[in-house]
Amino acid sequence: MERWSGRVAVVTGASGGIGRAIVRVLVNKGLKVVGLDCAAVDSEFSDSLQDAPGKFYSIVTDLTKEDEILSAFSWVKEHLEGVDILANVAGVCLVDKLSEGVTSDWRRMLDVNVLALSICTREALKSMRERGVDDGHIVHIGSINGVRVLDNVILSMYAASKHAVRSLTEGLRKELNQLRSRIRVSIINPGSVRTAMAATALTEEMLNTIPMMEAEDMADIVVYLLSTPLRVQVHEVIVQPNEIYVDCHVASSKTLVCNYGWQRYINTLKIKSIFLVKIIDFYHSCSSRSAGMERWGGKVAVVTGASGGMGTAAVRALVRRGLSVVGLDRQPFDDQIANSLHNAKGKLFTITTDVTKEEDILSAFGWVKDNLGGVDILINTAGVCHRSKLSEGDTAVWRRMLDVNVLALSICTREALKSMRERGVDDGHIVHIGSIAGHFVPNSTGAGIYTASKHAVTTLAEALRRELNLLNMPIKITNISPGGVRTNLIAGIVPEERLKSMPLMEPEDIADAIIYTLSTPPRVKVHEIIIRPNGEA
Repeated sequence: MERWSGRVAVVTGASGGIGRAIVRVLVNKGLKVVGLDCAAVDSEFSDSLQDAPGKFYSIVTDLTKEDEILSAFSWVKEHLEGVDILANVAGVCLVDKLSEGVTSDWRRMLDVNVLALSICTREALKSMRERGVDDGHIVHIGSINGVRVLDNVILSMYAASKHAVRSLTEGLRKELNQLRSRIRVSIINPGSVRTAMAATALTEEMLNTIPMMEAEDMADIVVYLLSTPLRVQVHEVIVQPNEIYVDCHVASSKTLVCNYGWQRYINTLKIKSIFLVKIIDFYHSCSSRSAGMERWGGKVAVVTGASGGMGTAAVRALVRRGLSVVGLDRQPFDDQIANSLHNAKGKLFTITTDVTKEEDILSAFGWVKDNLGGVDILINTAGVCHRSKLSEGDTAVWRRMLDVNVLALSICTREALKSMRERGVDDGHIVHIGSIAGHFVPNSTGAGIYTASKHAVTTLAEALRRELNLLNMPIKITNISPGGVRTNLIAGIVPEERLKSMPLMEPEDIADAIIYTLSTPPRVKVHEIIIRPNGEA
């Protein structure tokens, strides 16, 4: 974040909730932040930022009125020269059915959620281009309702507006690529966050029982996005509350209020006292967990495909943060990897493992159980890609891609979950390294089976998330879908001359994404991170 110090960010919807949290974190990182909102920012909040390294400016702005938006951006130009970062946070959610809704409510949601976002984006881009800013960043706050159509019919127009925001994000990315601009655009699609907007859309009982994230969790994602190197563009982060995470508080000496998945609160007068003690003990263990990597110190991580590329980068990042890391790979490990970690806080163990052979995988996990107790984190990095046409391909090549990319990933996941369940681990984390090819079908001939295998990985991640919810297991599952990364895998399928001109990320960029997901608090579950090289088509 150091490169952003002294630069200018505009945050819409800044007077409360997610916007307020983003303002606070950016001012504390040394930025000049201009907050736009139809409601005035309270003086107590402004006063709390007086001694921060950055500076906060508040402009009362009705985002449904274009002239007020233009006036606000003109003020920024005249007083601060222009905009470097735009966080489009402002949003409206009004409960309305499509069959009998109120036109004015629909118009307000579209005016704020879609049109105002588009106008602010246009003006921010105009400011950046006028000043030759080529490292600017635009962040849209979308919604999980913009990723899929939910069963809640009273949120249909809101969901439509958020689907529009997701489409606008991708449309702008492609437009900026065509302009050869390195300005980045990202979208964060959160589930329920404890904000005033959620309070207006939900009943009090639902607010007390539905698992929720905090506004600060979204601000943490914004900091992660802004902290990535210029070569990296995180397209999308899909994040929801950990439905099975227990967030309890003792309301009185006789009552324990417990947000446990979607279950209703529990009146402990109806529960035997011994069970109450167990719940309270579990509450204290949950509430004492801290976010950040510190809580993983001394824990055990298994990394597949560990001898090169993203696997090696993940190994290094985890060992340096104090974990015991078991690297699995059929290739022998370079002594240089182990030597570079000699003085690290954690420890590296390597096991030569052919992940196409189930007995090798079972033997490796058996070793982990016998020697380290079991697995707390699994990073499924191993993957292979071979060009092979569907009309005339080699069966053996197809089988190898499916065996490594899908079957081995599933076996390792099953064994890691078995280890966690045997030991009562309720804060474990499984990370799949998928691919951008798991979200669309590229035009490239010969990528059919590889693309199919990565679509399978995307599906497996979501299916496992739902299965863990049904089993009431708060273990997290995250799918990271990268575009081009400088590894042996891409070097084996892309001609050398083309590689020289391709925008690529480094393996360490994916390791950074892994560290971010592991650093989130127990209440936060990052479902998906789509991350590509800046400039990739």
